[in-house]
Amino acid sequence: MEHLTDTSYFSGGNRVTSPAAVAPQSPSKPLDFGSILTSVRETVFRWDLVNDQITWAPNAAEILGIADANSLGCGQAFQCRIAGEQARSRQQAILEAANGKPSGSRSYNIQYHFKTNGAGERKNLWVEENGSWVDERDGRPVEIAGVLRVHDDGRADVQQRINLAERDELTGLMNRTRLNDVIEAVIGKAKSSGRASSFLLVAVDNLALTNDTFGFGIGDEVIAQVARRLADNLRCSDALGRYSTNKFGIVIEDCTAIEMRSIATRLLEVVRHPVIETSICRIAATVSIVGLELPKDAQSAHDTLALSLETLASTAGRQSGMFLACTPNPKRASQRRRNIAMVDQVMSALDQDRMRIALQPIVRTDTLETAMFECLLRMEQPDGSVVAAGEFMPLAGQLGLSQIVDRRVVELAVAQAKANPEVRLTINISSLTAASHEWLMALEELTGGNRKITNRLVVEITETETIHDLNETINFVDTLKEIGCQVAIDDFGAGYTSFQNLRYLGVDMVKIDGSFVESMVGDPDNHVFVQKLSELAHHFGIETVAEWVGDQATAEILKEVGITYLQGFYFGMPKLENRISR
Repeated sequence: MEHLTDTSYFSGGNRVTSPAAVAPQSPSKPLDFGSILTSVRETVFRWDLVNDQITWAPNAAEILGIADANSLGCGQAFQCRIAGEQARSRQQAILEAANGKPSGSRSYNIQYHFKTNGAGERKNLWVEENGSWVDERDGRPVEIAGVLRVHDDGRADVQQRINLAERDELTGLMNRTRLNDVIEAVIGKAKSSGRASSFLLVAVDNLALTNDTFGFGIGDEVIAQVARRLADNLRCSDALGRYSTNKFGIVIEDCTAIEMRSIATRLLEVVRHPVIETSICRIAATVSIVGLELPKDAQSAHDTLALSLETLASTAGRQSGMFLACTPNPKRASQRRRNIAMVDQVMSALDQDRMRIALQPIVRTDTLETAMFECLLRMEQPDGSVVAAGEFMPLAGQLGLSQIVDRRVVELAVAQAKANPEVRLTINISSLTAASHEWLMALEELTGGNRKITNRLVVEITETETIHDLNETINFVDTLKEIGCQVAIDDFGAGYTSFQNLRYLGVDMVKIDGSFVESMVGDPDNHVFVQKLSELAHHFGIETVAEWVGDQATAEILKEVGITYLQGFYFGMPKLENRISR
């Protein structure tokens, strides 16, 4: 393209003249550059950025399959012929070339699909654009010269396969990964320019009902047609992607809150009318839309989608086919930040070996002698302070960290059992871990199958969480007993497990939830409840432990009703154990 910088390729309007830098070989045979360009399916252009005017070579209409090159006389018109995400990539490539150092490259190369408007049809050409800045004023580029080349179908097929990695197979839209990238880019651009942009999350209403009634194939037809209607009613510069099964994301640059509401209202209507024609029947489809301003309401793609989904969830039970503007909730945002910080603390403590156990004695009711110790998890902070499990484990469980933590607990407990051969220990695990073959394998590996260790371990399954699969839990308990461990249900009475399930599980011990124990002295109902639990457990040959025993009067009542073991601050506070190498 250097000939474009040396001398003008254009001579008024769209006439093409021979570049002076490329002299004809023979005065009697001048080169026909127009024919040469056409034969290799190329055309050239100059783009005046100050006036946004593009001057094309005479063969542009033929090469690009358009009726008139004058319809592409400005940069905005040309950009509208390029798919939204590819148009954005082209803009980025041009900007990167514009920002190149004087000694560096001032050119760019980009490939994209160009939408033609041939007779009675609309198709895409696979186009490669090579451009270069050829004029600048005050250090700012003001003109581009470039070459467009249309590639054959084989090249287009190759690129199409590449594009599939960024596209949703059903709709052809950007997929979730690419949509995230575009949101991040637009937020960055909005921050630097100071001009607001918007994001819309569009959800197809009642898609599950459509799938159940007509089948998933018809559901897919509805999704595809909704996607088409959304795409046909957006600007070429807007970006549309499929976020999940029934949800689409739309990124709209330079869009105020008022404009966002207007766009959403229009999209609600174009989806609603006319009804969608599927292969078997007509279906009236509606969408619900939530919208937010960028970067005012969200500072990242993650926050954008989280807030949008949260707002959409809040519309459950409301009338379908409505628009709702997202309103950031400072309380929820603060809680989310605390959640993120807590997860980071837990993972850091695991990585840096700052999880420790404290041992609390469990005594026999008849002799008050210590029979075993419960291993209570503690998280040591970098400053040396210690956090009890109750402050982080509920959240850790909700966020899927319980099995990771349970693995560390068994490592610490087995190390204690090895270091103290006479001590009997109880270990808490979540109900999710109570169906984990990996956890059992870890226990086998840590103990080496040594029954002198496993016979001194009681595994407590937390009863306040639902046992998701009773058969899996039964198999888990059977395996534990085969290798020598006993099994207890923790916090019994506060959750979902019945005595019938206890029979099926074959547990050895029930730990009665402390909320029933601590007020037994002054609450006859709790007294009766604990007594009946004790009688049923005794009938089934199951030992019992009463938690949260805080005084002698409570201990005496528990002895009267036949409780086997007692645990609580009255018999000893949890004591943080020294580190033991594992």
